[in-house]
Amino acid sequence: MKFNVIKVYISLTAIIVLEVLLIYLSVSAMYMVSEWLSVLYVPLLIYALHRTYALCVVHLQPLISGDDANLLLLQYYQDYFENDDPKWLDMQAKMGCCGLSGPQTYLDYLRKVPAVCYRQGVLVTRGCEYVVYDAFQGVHQLSKLLIWLALGIELVTLLLYMRLIIRKYRYLICRIIVAYNDFKRY
Repeated sequence: MKFNVIKVYISLTAIIVLEVLLIYLSVSAMYMVSEWLSVLYVPLLIYALHRTYALCVVHLQPLISGDDANLLLLQYYQDYFENDDPKWLDMQAKMGCCGLSGPQTYLDYLRKVPAVCYRQGVLVTRGCEYVVYDAFQGVHQLSKLLIWLALGIELVTLLLYMRLIIRKYRYLICRIIVAYNDFKRY
C-alpha cells in the first residue's frame, strides 16, 4: 500500500521534471533545426500529452485508493480477532482511533474495549475507517492536482510551441516577400 503511494508520487514528480526539460528542449530545438523539422515536433507533443493522460489518469491514479487502505484495515482487524495479532492494537495507538467504526465494533463482538482506545482515561470514539479515509482523501486530492498540473504544463508547452512556430514562419514569409520585392526592383 505504502509502496503504491510512493510509486505514484515518484512517477508524477518525474513526469513534471521531464516536462520542464521538454519545454526547454523544444524551444531550443526550434531555433536550432531547419524550419520543416520544427513542425514535426508538434505531433510528438500531442502524443506526449496523450500518453501522460493515459499513464496518470488511467494507470497511476487507481493505485492510490481508499479501498486498498480499508482492505488493509480489515485484514489487520481480522488477524486481531482470529489470531490475537498485535498489529491492530499498534495501528490504533499510532493513528489515535478505536475499532473499525468506533468502540462499538468491540461491543458488537462482545469483546472488551482494549486499553489503547483510551487517551488519558477518555474513550476515543473515532473509528479507524474514518481516520484512514481522511488521510487518503488528502492523498487523492494531491495526486489529482499533480496529474492535472502535469497535463496543464504539457498543454501550455504545446500552445507556446505552436505560437513560436507561427511567429517563426510569419518572420520567414515576411523575409521572403522582402527579398522578392528587392529582387523585382533590380
